Amino acid sequence: QLAGTATAAGRLAWGQGLRGVWPRGAAAWRRLRRLAWRHRQFPAVNAPHAFVNALQDSLALAVVLALAGPAAAGLFGLTVRVVMAPTSLIGGALSEVLLGRAAQAVREGGPLAPMVRRAAAVLALCALPVAGGLMLAGPALFALAFGPDWREAGEWARWLAPCMAGRLVVGPLTVLPMLLDRQPTAMAFSVVGNALYVLALALTLVAGGGMALASVSISVVMGLYFAAYLCWLLRLAQAPRRRPESRA
Repeated sequence: QLAGTATAAGRLAWGQGLRGVWPRGAAAWRRLRRLAWRHRQFPAVNAPHAFVNALQDSLALAVVLALAGPAAAGLFGLTVRVVMAPTSLIGGALSEVLLGRAAQAVREGGPLAPMVRRAAAVLALCALPVAGGLMLAGPALFALAFGPDWREAGEWARWLAPCMAGRLVVGPLTVLPMLLDRQPTAMAFSVVGNALYVLALALTLVAGGGMALASVSISVVMGLYFAAYLCWLLRLAQAPRRRPESRA
């Protein structure tokens, strides 16, 4: 089905007169190769980066399943999905806006730092009420939404809320390394962050702490991690950049 769709799209594009877009001549192919080499980090780094991020939740659930049992793993899985939902909804929307504006600033050689600081402030204003509400009323909200048996998951959500707030503030800003060709450093940050998340969870459970204490450990460790990541992103935005290439 995918191959058929791609074939149909290719035939449609060819029939609509897009054949002229295909590079012709040695000079055009050289420009295309230079462009591909310049942006080689996109497939070489971004794909493993996405895989590493996707692996975090699976590893965390495996740790909880092994050390705390299937019931705790089920509760923890739902808790993480609910608590981290704002990072997908709010953060995803703001990330698209920031990506467009930051890309324009990079093309035009404009300042990035003021834009990034404003974005971080707006994201913090969005994150704090959500995190505060979860910390104040997490158990009651979970019991109301999912039933009394889920009150314990609400207790875990209460202590995971600071981690959610940090991710909501930093997550949308991670478009900057992609625009500034710093994807390898961003991937290194991601690997460290995912490892810290899983290790904080595993070490707390191995030491005999419960899931509530493990949630506290995650938020403390990840809070420090997100603070370090945010400092790096702000420094990256302030760093001098090459002037945009002039077009003939």
